[in-house]
Formats: sequence, C-alpha cells, structure tokens
Amino acid sequence: MLERMAAIARELNTLIVYISYSTPREIDSIRGVAFIDFTESKTRPEELLERLRRLPFVKKMTVIPPVSNSFVVDLSSFPITIGEERLVIFRESGYRALFEEIRRRIGDEAGSALLYHVGFNIGLGYGQSHRKLAEMLGLSRPKEVFETVTVPLAQALGFSLIEVLDMRDEPPYLRARFYRGFECEAMKARGKPSSFMLRGMLDGILTTLYGVRMSSIELKCIAAGDPYCEYEAKPLKK
Repeated sequence: MLERMAAIARELNTLIVYISYSTPREIDSIRGVAFIDFTESKTRPEELLERLRRLPFVKKMTVIPPVSNSFVVDLSSFPITIGEERLVIFRESGYRALFEEIRRRIGDEAGSALLYHVGFNIGLGYGQSHRKLAEMLGLSRPKEVFETVTVPLAQALGFSLIEVLDMRDEPPYLRARFYRGFECEAMKARGKPSSFMLRGMLDGILTTLYGVRMSSIELKCIAAGDPYCEYEAKPLKK
C-alpha cells in the first residue's frame, strides 16, 4: 500500500519528507499524515492528490495547505490521542511556569508538597491504564508491567528515560535511574533535589501495580548537579 503511494510520488518527482499512520480501534481503516516536498516537482499538490485518490484502498484524502510560506502544521489530527485518551503536548516553558508559579503563590515547601500529591493521583490513573494495556499483552506481574509498558511509554511521551537497576515483585521494591526527567530538568535553577510531581507519579504508578502504598526517595537529582535522578521505592511504613 505505502509502496504504491511512494511510487506515484517518485514518478511525479516529489519527496515524501515524513509519513505517519495509525489504526484507530473503532474505525476499520488506517489514517495517515504525510509531509511532501514539491520543490523539485512541476506537479501541483492537487494533481498528486488526484492520482492517489484513484488507488483502490484510498477512501478519503485532502491537502493541508501551509499556514504561511514554508510553514506547514498538521491541522487534521486534532484532537491528539493515545489509546482512548486525549493527549495534550505541554512545552517546557509552560510546565516550568506552572511549577514556579505554584511555589511563588503558596511557598516552596507547600508548593512542592502539592506537586507531589497531584503527581501521585496522576500516577494512580496512569498505573491503571498501564495495567490494562499489559493485560492485553498477557502480562500481570508488577515488574513486567513496569518494564514492558511504563518504561517505554515514559520515554515515548517525553517524561524521562528510565533505567531499572533493581525491581522485585515480592517484596515490592524498585531502584531506578531517570535520565532527563522533565520536572528536574526544568528546575535546575533551584540547585537542589526537585522531583516532586514526577516522583509522585512514580509512586502512584507503583502503588497501582503493587496494590500497596508505595513511597520513593530521591537519592540523586540532576537539579542538584547529579548526572541523573535516582529513586528507591518501597512500601510506605504505617
């Protein structure tokens, strides 16, 4: 399918710069977006579109025009989703402002505590979705769910690169390094350990996966000058 479309693009001397496609569960079709360079071609976008529409497997195809000269934005994929949930891309300048303003309004200690508890509740929900996805893959043990689902999703969605150093199902335990964690990287100016929302998210995810209240401590932090953040998580002592 993609080969036949690419052949037409080559025939018309256009260059496919980027292509992405996905298959929504509720729709029996594949949806794709392609960015195509017409610089070296005498073909108009509408002509390429007409050729592609003749392919038997193409149901619908439209051109996304540039919003200005040499600037194209994918306006067809709104809203962005992951699985069945909507996804919002939040840039660093935005979440850094969020962290700073919370602390400015209610103080450093209270602000950090608020960020942790918000992160924890977010993590509880993420843990449920990770466990649900893992069940579809035939996985159920906390360790295999975390390593197979949580770790790659954390990287794919921009939260952090995670290296699991040690993880056990019984007794519940995790020691892991987080490289370029989004929160601490944005808070380097503080010059001290700054993982509160992200650590809360980690604790929430682990609490859901293990079924017991988990609590982590940050042993190293990039905001304090370390090369990575390192966490150790155990069941919370009552």
